[in-house]
Amino acid sequence: MSDSGLLRLSALDEDDLHVVSSLIQDCIIKAGDWLYDPKTRSFIFLGLRFCHEKGPKPHRAATALRMDGVLGVRSKGLQTHSGSEQILSLLSLSFIKHPESDYAPEGEIVIKFAGNGEIVIRVECIDVLLVDRSAPRPARSKPKHET
Repeated sequence: MSDSGLLRLSALDEDDLHVVSSLIQDCIIKAGDWLYDPKTRSFIFLGLRFCHEKGPKPHRAATALRMDGVLGVRSKGLQTHSGSEQILSLLSLSFIKHPESDYAPEGEIVIKFAGNGEIVIRVECIDVLLVDRSAPRPARSKPKHET
């Protein structure tokens, strides 16, 4: 946490990514609230992170997740067309090392959503930044979703 109380965390290896995954679990994202920029080789999404660290009373914070060194992005089971109103509940982030890569950290970061949707991001290495954009605010309820 920063001095302002906002979460700011980077992940540079699989252990770090596991920590970020646990903090962003149950983040809600509107389909299409992400951007892949091939020129800067970055992928960014915006969402409302469920603040598990706040204890038993539910809270959410506006958050952004950025990945750098991105080589490509594909999705499965998601409505990615313009104007989609699909709301997604993030389940996890995981890393799959590319088995045929000569460059050791190359692989894929998989973002899994409730309902079997996923975004697969091919990366040179793990380079992830999670930043809260607002202080946590009380939420109406705790997450409930299909796995």
